[in-house]
Amino acid sequence: MNAKASSALLPTQSVVVGSTTGNDCSAAIPGDMNSVLANLSDADDDGGRDCRACRVCGQLSHGYHFGILACRACAAFFRRTVVEKKTYRCRHSGQCQIRKEMRNMCRSCRFDLCIELGMNKDDVQMYRDPIGKRSASKIESSVEENGKADVSLAADAESDTNYGSPRLSSSVVEQHVDGGGIGISSTGAASLSSVTVSSSPSSSTRLLHVALPQPIRPLQQQPSGDKQHQLFPAEAAGGTLETPTIALLPCAIPSGADPSSVLQRLVDGYRNFQSSQKSLYTVMYPDNIFAAETYRMVKHAEYVKMERGCISLQFSMLVDCFQPFDSLNQQLKVAALRVFSNRFTHLDQCFRTATIFPANDDPRFVLHYGQYMNVEKLDEFFTDIDSNEEELHKSCKKTFQRCRDVVNKMHDMAVRDVEVAALAAIILWNELAYMNVEGTDRVRSAIFAELHSNMILTYGIANTGIRLGSLMDLIHDMNVIEKEIRESVIIGNFFNPNFAEVWDDV
Repeated sequence: MNAKASSALLPTQSVVVGSTTGNDCSAAIPGDMNSVLANLSDADDDGGRDCRACRVCGQLSHGYHFGILACRACAAFFRRTVVEKKTYRCRHSGQCQIRKEMRNMCRSCRFDLCIELGMNKDDVQMYRDPIGKRSASKIESSVEENGKADVSLAADAESDTNYGSPRLSSSVVEQHVDGGGIGISSTGAASLSSVTVSSSPSSSTRLLHVALPQPIRPLQQQPSGDKQHQLFPAEAAGGTLETPTIALLPCAIPSGADPSSVLQRLVDGYRNFQSSQKSLYTVMYPDNIFAAETYRMVKHAEYVKMERGCISLQFSMLVDCFQPFDSLNQQLKVAALRVFSNRFTHLDQCFRTATIFPANDDPRFVLHYGQYMNVEKLDEFFTDIDSNEEELHKSCKKTFQRCRDVVNKMHDMAVRDVEVAALAAIILWNELAYMNVEGTDRVRSAIFAELHSNMILTYGIANTGIRLGSLMDLIHDMNVIEKEIRESVIIGNFFNPNFAEVWDDV
């Protein structure tokens, strides 16, 4: 496939996606695409210009456009001129110099140079390359007679000055599947194969085109005798795809540098809470600053004292980073904090335990930074409580086992702090929704949207749905644990009026 033929199929830019199997990139690219790569690397210089530069103005090229190496601006200029049938007149003798610094000085000479260098007017497809604003990007697929599938993403035309409404970059990925099937396939890897980002100065929304390899099951392997619904020929049954098919997925980018990112504010607040808790631990145990062991087994009274100090840290975290919590009235803030605090504490404890004591049969459970309890030594933890020791230990061991199950689940999932922060925010706004606070659906939708995009970038499309469901299941686990502990506290207060509770006198 030569450059001109490539441009006929791919009227905008071409993005070549590398191999997803870890082998050489050429192994994952069809033979005709390799010829395009050869043309890219063997292109001759024109007038002393870099072979990677735009043949028209000398700017860094963006791939083959309409038959030659060209930048986006020159490609858009040529397309717009052809579509709108514009005619230009040179004010001089038609010998104007076209450079990237002054390519807009003479449109007539610029267009003549495009034609002279080989840009083909016939490559401008009117129905796929309209000029003006479009409501949404279109994904078009066409199946050729030989059974090969081309998947392309048509995008907006881009102006020379790059001003105006935000536009998608034109990204086209061509892959082939024997038998005419169009799908998403992989040899097992779920990492990113290609990422292309484009935004204009006036754009408040950035879009990401993610090419992700995913597994696909041939339809003939399923119990169906109808050959009309088979994706591959019968002789290919049981085989695997040698060439992965790539899909393009537009999704929002959760940028860590973007101060308006909801997810970034949440994780910043959670990390600040962890840092503040560490400082609180240093104040409570100044003798432990230079100790070899950071974590120490504590008694129930020490745990309650530390937890009471953490309540103010949680409140600061919610006010500073879990907007719009700060806009609620004080009475509603306190009511929400009382409900949120217990569930968030259990979530943080399980996350810390999965990090510090990850072994499945480890009897230790982290309470706060530097504090832990040992379920096999409950008599030391409850040494300051005068109550029915046997009943208390029985209730505590039951709750600990449920917590240990959650810890093991979080360890197997390798839960990240950004996911813990998102879960904490969802727990908070779920409780505020029960209190009939307006706007909770909008806040939760924003959290879900950014969390979903973050997980796609991290784990791939195939794993995102399963993982998101597993994370939501952790919220149910926190509710069950909180309910069991609350019942134990009520029973403890009933039999022992001196039983210390975290929210007493707070």
